[in-house]
Amino acid sequence: MKVLLGDNPFFGVNHKVGSKQLAEESFRFAQAVEVLSEAERLGFDRLMITNHPTIKSLLDLTDASELSNLRLAFVLPYPHKYNDLVAKKGYLGLVKYLSKGNFGYLVFNIHKLFKFRRAQDHIVNMITNAELASLAKHRSKVEYVCLHNILVDIYVASGNVSALEAFIVHVKKLGLKPVLITQNLLALNKVLRIKTGYTICFSYNPLGYMVNPSIDLVDEFLAKAAQPIPELWAMQIMGSGVVGLDDALENTSTKKNISGILYATTKKERIAELFAKVQKYKT
Repeated sequence: MKVLLGDNPFFGVNHKVGSKQLAEESFRFAQAVEVLSEAERLGFDRLMITNHPTIKSLLDLTDASELSNLRLAFVLPYPHKYNDLVAKKGYLGLVKYLSKGNFGYLVFNIHKLFKFRRAQDHIVNMITNAELASLAKHRSKVEYVCLHNILVDIYVASGNVSALEAFIVHVKKLGLKPVLITQNLLALNKVLRIKTGYTICFSYNPLGYMVNPSIDLVDEFLAKAAQPIPELWAMQIMGSGVVGLDDALENTSTKKNISGILYATTKKERIAELFAKVQKYKT
């Protein structure tokens, strides 16, 4: 089973109690490097990370610590950054930001942006280009590009399937692997016409916490889904800390079609525990 580390604790995010400041940034990032170093030592070298305003500071620290094998599952966009950008610099500032990395794309697609029905397809691709460009030297670490569940689920609810499929095609053209993050696996899978070549990351745990439309329906889908289907990763496997790691791993490892999990911690000791228990459930 593929294991990805999550970045939420490094930026002070807890889904159960909301966002909060855990400690000073320097302390949190030092913890992050310790966790990532231990993870790399044990073969867990993938980090799912949002384009948080301080992402470069964290990634600079990983470079300084010689975490040479670190590979990113890069989540975009970071919604709060866009809100702040519009508040401080207006919509012109947002347009300027989105122009980064998009000169060539605009040259070849500017006429299509005025076709209303397909404009969203190009907007999501431009967001992807701009966010990747903002990583600068860290762009080469990106293996997966993940579309945030806020956008994914808005597109699903509004029936704008073509924008999601345009994202999948565009990311693959960039030589990267597309991931769609969602809070409703069944609704997303139902509307997509492209059935393979990407990953869906969704909430799954034995409590049914944030598992939509219900854990029973998701379990039925996992057991009976007709091939082909996308690769599936489970997030929130511990129900924001309520479920023990053993129970979480046993639950996901026994489910047909789940091939990866997302796990987050600020303590390097828990990485060794994770490694031992993942080996247990591999056998």
